[in-house]
Parts: sequence; C-alpha cells; structure tokens
Amino acid sequence: MDYYAITIDTCIFENHGLSLEKGLLAQLEQFSASQFKFILSDVVYNELRKHLIDKNKTSRTSVNHAIKAASNCHLINDDALESVKKIFADCKEDDKNADDRLENFVRKTSLEIISSADFVDITRLIEMYFSSSLPFEPSGAKKSEFPDALALLAIESWAENNNVKVLAVSTDKGWAGFAENSNFITVVEGLADALAHFQTHSFADRIVNRLQLLFTEDNTHHLIVEIEDAIVSSVEEADDIPIEATSRFYYEEEETYATHIEHTFALDEAGNVKINVVRDSDDTLVLQLKAEVTCEVNCYFSLSVFDSIDKDYVSMGGVNANTEENYSTSILLYITGDFRNGLDGIELSKVEVLKTVRKAYFGDIEPDWGNEDPERGED
Repeated sequence: MDYYAITIDTCIFENHGLSLEKGLLAQLEQFSASQFKFILSDVVYNELRKHLIDKNKTSRTSVNHAIKAASNCHLINDDALESVKKIFADCKEDDKNADDRLENFVRKTSLEIISSADFVDITRLIEMYFSSSLPFEPSGAKKSEFPDALALLAIESWAENNNVKVLAVSTDKGWAGFAENSNFITVVEGLADALAHFQTHSFADRIVNRLQLLFTEDNTHHLIVEIEDAIVSSVEEADDIPIEATSRFYYEEEETYATHIEHTFALDEAGNVKINVVRDSDDTLVLQLKAEVTCEVNCYFSLSVFDSIDKDYVSMGGVNANTEENYSTSILLYITGDFRNGLDGIELSKVEVLKTVRKAYFGDIEPDWGNEDPERGED
C-alpha cells in the first residue's frame, strides 16, 4: 500500500525519550525534502509540548537537588557554587525551551499541524463516544480517550479531503482499532518500520543484503566489528545507572559500572538480521537494527546502622554485588559514500546505539561477613 504521509502518536515521542534532535525522531527530518509529508494533529502537538515542559521541570528540579547536595557535602567551593547557580539561572524558562525545540523540529521536518477545529466532525465524535466506538473503550475512563479521538478524526478527515493514505505510528490499542475501520489510516507500532515504507531503496537493498551476509558469514569484517564494538561501548560507558536494592541496613552506592556479556540481533522471517532502511538520500543511508543486550551491573554498597544513643550512623563495612540485566535497543547505522559500489564504496560514519542499561535490581544487600555469623560470632 502506498502512503502519502506519516503521523505519530504522543506515546511514540515518549518511547523515544522526547529526543527530537537525535535517534529515530531525528530521521523525520528527511520529510523536509521529500514527496511525502510528516503531519501531526494539533492535539498530539500540544501533548508533546506539555511533555517537553514537564521533562524540563523535572530536570531542573534534579539539577537543583544535585547542586544543593554537592554544597551540603562540601564537594564544591562557594565561588564554584555561585558560578553553577548562575549558569542554571540563565537557562531558558521551561516553556521557552520547549517552544524553541518544537520550532526547530517543525522547521527541520517541514511538519504540517492538522487543526482539529478545521477537520473534526463534532457530531461524529459524539456518536463515537456514546456508542463506545474505538478509540473509546466500552468501559473505563472514556473521557481520557477524547484526545485520541480528536487526533484520529482530524487526521482521517485531512486524508479523506486530500484523497491520500496516512501511515500512523502508535502502540495504543485504540489507534489500532480505529484504523481497522478506516479507509485512510493504517497503524504500525514501530517508527523504524514506518519510515521504511517511505524509502526509494535505489542502492539500499543491495547494501542491506550484503550486510546481512556479513553477519552470518564474516563477523570479522570491519563493518560488523564497528557495530559490535559500539554496542559493547554503550554498555561499558553507561553512567548514572539507577540502582534498586533492599536491606535491613542503610546503604549508599559508591561505585557502579556495567560490563557487556552478550547481545543478539533481531531476525527477519528468513532468519537474517533484520535491517530497516529508515533514511535514503543521495549522500547518506541510515539503517536500523535491533538487539537484545545482556550485561552485568556491578556496585559497591557501603552499609551502616543508626546508633540511637550517639544519634549517628555506624559503618558496617561494605559489599561488592553484581546482577544481570537485559534490555532491547535500536541501533542506527549512518552510511556514506558511493552506494553504487556496494560495501566497497561505503563508510560507516556513525553508529548510534539508542539505549543502554537503564536500571539494576540487586535484591537484598548484606555486609560481607566472611566466615563470621553476625548472630553467633566467629565459628
């Protein structure tokens, strides 16, 4: 099926970390010089703006707490503290930052915003609400589904007026259900899969096929090694990994790091590494593949108990602990060169691993007693 436009649900922006300037969301810039269009309903656009502002507020609060904690621990002198405070005092306001990012995003992608006021039939909207037609569910808080209904009706009406088909990206079941009864909207869950529908694939198919062969026949080829190394580096360079643990003692994490164990690539129906073409221009080819990554997270915990007499914490020593974590990530391959010559004429200019380990759960943490039983003393 041929599509003329692509649209995205708010949940997809959230799933990609609201990262408008990098990763798969940045690949939407290809529509600024394309025969195809990138559209959003004004509802999704305004929801996106709200999420950006909320994220700015959360980040600002986290920074202020970190500055205060560093000051309380005397990790930073007064002059440096004032300099840091001034830097963040000069930052843009939360809504101004969001608006500037959105303005840049609209400009780079040639985004067209579809007005609900111009395209939504209110009579139909009311009928859908009372008949529990998707995206309205027959039970639950149907009022919360009004934004989805407005967005879908606006996009469908725009598509019908232009006699074109729209490919929508959403993980929302309401969107998928609505599209099943629409002649103008199809819904897919993955942004990379959606972008693949809009590529011309001139020389891209040949390069994809050669890469797939390399993965199975020559994993020592420099292109495969660069991809593999990037995944390993994304694990081992991960920092600020959120730690979850339980303990009857008060604990603090003092040193945390991750090491790569293994990864496996997602396969297509033929058993080859699945590679999507998400951007195909004259001078740049962007490919996407997925991997399941397994890593080990190591952490040193210092443990203490509160002395109710001295009103202070007493050290109980520390313990090194490790745990295994698994996560999924997309990998973007930025390829440049003379595509007519296949792999011989190309260069892998950048490998972007979109996610790394996001959390680690260690279970119950105890001091390293060695051969000593804390209840009975040494054996």
